[in-house]
Amino acid sequence: MNIENGVAICKLCLKPAQLKQSHIIPSSLHKILKDEGKNVRFVLPGTLTVKNQTDLKELMLCNDCEQEFSKFEKKTIELLRPLWKSTKSGKFSYTVPASSTNMILRFVHSVFWRASASTMLSKYKLDVAIEESLRTSILHNESLNPPLLPIRLDFFTYLQKFDSQNIMQSPGMYEMYPGYMHSAFVTLGIIFTMISPKSSDIVDLSPYVSAGAPYTISAGPIFVQAPCIAAVNEIQKLAVDYAKSKP
Repeated sequence: MNIENGVAICKLCLKPAQLKQSHIIPSSLHKILKDEGKNVRFVLPGTLTVKNQTDLKELMLCNDCEQEFSKFEKKTIELLRPLWKSTKSGKFSYTVPASSTNMILRFVHSVFWRASASTMLSKYKLDVAIEESLRTSILHNESLNPPLLPIRLDFFTYLQKFDSQNIMQSPGMYEMYPGYMHSAFVTLGIIFTMISPKSSDIVDLSPYVSAGAPYTISAGPIFVQAPCIAAVNEIQKLAVDYAKSKP
């Protein structure tokens, strides 16, 4: 980052400005999990600090862009609260109303864009053209609809097996089918997945979120759960190793 007299280029609007500390996953989501006392935020591969209370954030956005992010993040997180309550109570089906899907699309795409634009997640980087497509859509308040970088939401039922709905998994990328990358992050017991094909062919991995249409969330199928399960299993092992290392 080129900085002169505390001024740098905003990664969203590309204008010089005094940059603000911006969260990759919104701070209000971290706060919800911290209030439960189980905020285990992890990035793989890496190390674990049990009950990690740190947030991923860096100088990224100017004040105007940060304020715009804050507005739709706050609205989206309020939309996600009923989903969190649903998964915590063991109910793995919830229909997001049509009026809310546009906001959710913008929110999820913004998290993946921030993760890719950030310097903190060295293992997560979208194709340059995909990152730019996300940046311009967010900047102009537009929603990308399937088949453009389709988004799906699934309840992460595996978390119920060890009562850890409050785990937050930072964005990661997995090649689940040849030429198709799954970007995923986990929070509030939900897997947020984005498909970014390397080719022009579209593999039917629906259902996807579409702006202005209701969307029913249920327990994720194995091809969605698999990479997150692998990550959570590794974090369990790290936790055990961490505990053994303490005197």
